Amino acid sequence: MASWDGVDGKYDPDKFYTAGGDSKGHSHEIRAQFPTQIVGSIGAIVESRVIPEYKTKGHFLRDAAFHRLHVIQRIMADPELDRMVSMATLIHGAVQREKDLAEAENHLERVGDLLRRYQRANQDAEMEDFITEQTAGLHLLPPELRASMVDLLQKYT
Repeated sequence: MASWDGVDGKYDPDKFYTAGGDSKGHSHEIRAQFPTQIVGSIGAIVESRVIPEYKTKGHFLRDAAFHRLHVIQRIMADPELDRMVSMATLIHGAVQREKDLAEAENHLERVGDLLRRYQRANQDAEMEDFITEQTAGLHLLPPELRASMVDLLQKYT
């Protein structure tokens, strides 16, 4: 069994692998021709926004390549390929975690800004609705930021 089977920083067949580079931004461009129907299908998937991780066709293609490498590794049983893809999986997890934390931190700032605006404008009902909405979504935040969000929301209740 390859070392990148499983979860928790390892390969997960249900995960979307869309990062375009490593933690230092290193990447390489690959160009390829595809049948029109394939490009149209990929475009329709991306435009549908059903899978939010697919923001561009590149996100779809990177994810497809990552998953296909997993299948090929099982066929080839090549230790060097296993090592390279295991490392790419770890790096992807770190890059994605960084993005998720930065996005959550930005969200926390926006929530604080909105709460201050509601307070300045004496819009108590709107503020209460907003706090209820944000409280319902606490589970979506990274665990290390949940306490900060709770503290922020409690300041305005």
